[in-house]
Amino acid sequence: MTELIITVLLVSVLFVVISFLLPLSDRLKLPSNVLLAVFGILLGSLTLLPQRELGLGTGSDLIVGLHNFDVTADVFLYVFLPVLLFAGALTIDVRRLFDEIGAIFVLAVIGVVICTLFVGYSLHWLFAAPLLPALLLGAVVAATDPSAVVAIFRDLGAPQRLSILVEGESLFNDAAAIALFGFFVALIAGTQEPSLWAGTFAFFKGFFGGIAVGVFFAALVGYGVRFMRGLPLAEITLTLALAYLSYIVADNYLEVSGVVASVSAGLYVGARGRVLMSPETWDGLIRVWQQLDFWASTMIFILAAMLVPYLLTGLNLEDGVMLLALIVMATLSRVVVAYVLLPLMAMVGLASAITEAHKLVLVWGGLRGAVTLALALSVIENPAIPSAYEPLVTVLATGLVLFTLFVSGPTLRPLLRLLGLDKLSAKEAALRDRVMALSDLTIREHVRSVARENGIDPRLAEQVPGPRDLRAQNAEEDDAPEQVALSAEDRLETGLVTLSNREAELYFTHLADRTISTGFAQTGLVMASRLADSVRASGIEGYRAAARREMRPGKRLRFALWLHHTFGSEALLSRMLAERFEIVMTRQVILRELRLFIGKSLRPLLGGETVAVLREVLNERLDAHQRSLTALELQYPSYAERLKSRYLMRSALRYEEMEYRTKWAESLITQEVYNELLSGLRRRRAELDQRMPLELGMELAEMIGRVAVFQSVPKKRLKAVAERLRPRVALPGEKIVRAGERGGAMFFISAGEVEVRIEPDPVILRGGEFFGELAMLTGRRRSADVVARGLCHLLVLEARDFRKLAKLLPELRQQIGDVAEKRLKAASPKAPASAADTSK
Repeated sequence: MTELIITVLLVSVLFVVISFLLPLSDRLKLPSNVLLAVFGILLGSLTLLPQRELGLGTGSDLIVGLHNFDVTADVFLYVFLPVLLFAGALTIDVRRLFDEIGAIFVLAVIGVVICTLFVGYSLHWLFAAPLLPALLLGAVVAATDPSAVVAIFRDLGAPQRLSILVEGESLFNDAAAIALFGFFVALIAGTQEPSLWAGTFAFFKGFFGGIAVGVFFAALVGYGVRFMRGLPLAEITLTLALAYLSYIVADNYLEVSGVVASVSAGLYVGARGRVLMSPETWDGLIRVWQQLDFWASTMIFILAAMLVPYLLTGLNLEDGVMLLALIVMATLSRVVVAYVLLPLMAMVGLASAITEAHKLVLVWGGLRGAVTLALALSVIENPAIPSAYEPLVTVLATGLVLFTLFVSGPTLRPLLRLLGLDKLSAKEAALRDRVMALSDLTIREHVRSVARENGIDPRLAEQVPGPRDLRAQNAEEDDAPEQVALSAEDRLETGLVTLSNREAELYFTHLADRTISTGFAQTGLVMASRLADSVRASGIEGYRAAARREMRPGKRLRFALWLHHTFGSEALLSRMLAERFEIVMTRQVILRELRLFIGKSLRPLLGGETVAVLREVLNERLDAHQRSLTALELQYPSYAERLKSRYLMRSALRYEEMEYRTKWAESLITQEVYNELLSGLRRRRAELDQRMPLELGMELAEMIGRVAVFQSVPKKRLKAVAERLRPRVALPGEKIVRAGERGGAMFFISAGEVEVRIEPDPVILRGGEFFGELAMLTGRRRSADVVARGLCHLLVLEARDFRKLAKLLPELRQQIGDVAEKRLKAASPKAPASAADTSK
């Protein structure tokens, strides 16, 4: 057989063995990487035997294939590593990752530097090892492998924060370790000046340059996905290309970190992909990448383990003593990071505090794996590194990998159990018990119903154990749950976090139904995450504060308003207001669905008292959105009707698609008919996805007609009035008038409401009224702030234009003067006349 056929045969056999090793590892309660490594070492040992014809047919071909199977460092770094990095970044919770970014930075970057220095200088001082190769070894062993650790965490149900810390550390410490490795290789080769500043600059250039490259390519893929919607095979293929393109272009062409580029690309797709793609495509994407990750991680581990016998050739007693020192120093470096640096970061507010149990797991869970072996192999393959340095790096690095794999890995599970990290917190246990109790009732009723429908003896139905019975029978898991109860504060926090998570799921549901746009779904998801984070940080007041912030105009809208006020430009403001209109209206729909969810799902779980508070908080959000929506509808009634109509049309299209799918599944229509129907439906959906233009202002005449004092102006004089009035849009919460400023103009409210903040009783002015006239007429400073309560359309009249209109329309001057006089008299008992600017 040809060499290619033998190689394909060998890889196929490896996949067969891998498939059976996984269930064996579950049965033995061992990390799968341990068995993969044992199998790989056995295969590697075969390659050390003399190659000869054994007459075993296929078996002989496989042994020949093992001898000829050339596994280089480039295979690990360019074939497997991009897939591992991208898959790890794709599935991590990006929001939780950035919550822990301070601790992850310490573990992944500073921890790598400390490990490198500890290992390098200790071996140099204790054993007189050459300093540069010793530091090179430190960089090689600084790269951690989280796969076995995270698998144990998931199996035992360890706290999610531990998984985030370990996965986040691994994502970025590979980059730091590889960057340091490259720096020391360049020093040994003489191509890099031995300068701390040069090394620091090279590291940060590689790190942040890698981020830029990864985000750039991922953003391009994001734009590409928009044109491929409905073609999942193309979308998923594009992400595979992204993993390799970002890595190779960054590493080989731009000379920045390919590891960071691939990680950044994966984080970007993980954060935005679920919104950019259809839910079906996203689920398929995750499944494909889970499979690719499994293939890459298992193959890289077996192939790396095959190198162990070769890398350990020539091991002697002195190497054993140095290996012991390496293990101690590598562990000590993690102790310094976990027990010294992380608490210091927490003290200055740059990281969250970490429990003692978590610290111990982080120290003991620093397993090394395939990346360490690949870097050690690259030392042998690099002609610029003197052969005398090779044993120091390869033998000791391989020994540390074996120690963490066969000692740290198998003992990590008992350590987690000993520390109690495999158990739920008291609050989680109480919530679990409440859920089981509710489920128990539902399940028992279902079993009784099945028995009745099928003529089964009701006594047998009563004997079927429910979830609580099964749990009580398991003495190992029974932790006296009846003694644990949720406090009122815990119930409320649980309800608010659940409400926030449910809000996020509703955005995904509406996106799947295509009743909301992609951009709004992304905005809503960010808001739901902020709500949940605020609850964890500050409880119900945090939720309320975050809810108030969601109603404030964003920076883009404020910038658009500034353009409109300063230059009269309407294009951007029109687009921003249209976006806000859609957000407010659609979020109101989501909030109404949440109100139903509270009564249906949370009341049985948390009780009526907690549900009453949840409804109160949710109603506050609904009221705020209703006020904003009312102001928008008053200003743009026809646009509001078109938006509502579009929402209904999107819903209709969703049900139309479901009807077509049902008819096709029941074989009532052929595949050709089904495809034709879907094609027409996609065209109509694409038309609905285009944002409708919003004409920013009403006709000036219409705006003037809404103001009471202008309604008596003769029509022939309205043109003169219009020439002197300037329209202005005020955003919710915007200060239109500030106390203490000169009053050079007055304002007429065409649509919306403003609040005149006068102590002790603020005054609300609505459409048709005016304010600011007293300061303008008297020349005194304004005495109160006037704030827009929602979106307001105003007409501004400057003092000089007022004087001209007063000569032309004395009756208008009289009406405004009469109102001003009444307001002045109403304010005089409370304040001096000079201070009463906008009081009723």
